[in-house]
Amino acid sequence: MVLVRIIALFAGGVLALSTFIAKKNPKAGELVEKLVPFQTYIGIGLFIWGVIDLIRFLIFSTGVFAYNFWAGLLFVIAIIDEIVLGVVLAMNFLKGRKELPAEKMEKLDKILTPFQIPLGFIAVGLSIYILLFSIINSAF
Repeated sequence: MVLVRIIALFAGGVLALSTFIAKKNPKAGELVEKLVPFQTYIGIGLFIWGVIDLIRFLIFSTGVFAYNFWAGLLFVIAIIDEIVLGVVLAMNFLKGRKELPAEKMEKLDKILTPFQIPLGFIAVGLSIYILLFSIINSAF
């Protein structure tokens, strides 16, 4: 399950950075465009995964910091990033829902859009960290 989290967090980060990547390297931007049809699914998955991790953290919060304080702090940041990035990536889907108030969705979109690129960098960095952390922990 950790590998699924790493892949989803990395893909979400790359999607959040899609405009940045396309400006820096057009060929890489073309590769990222292949992920765009899955943006909503990745966003919803990240949001749900973040909420599940948040509930797990609230129940077992001492276990996160027992091994290493900084590792625990980075996992808390990963939980927050999963939830917020999930909302950002699923925003087009959320704005299209008739059950949700359009005004509030537009306001939320305006608030979260400036944070999309920083959240993407954080997500990519955290996915690499979690991968390395998992490899190092499984080696011992």
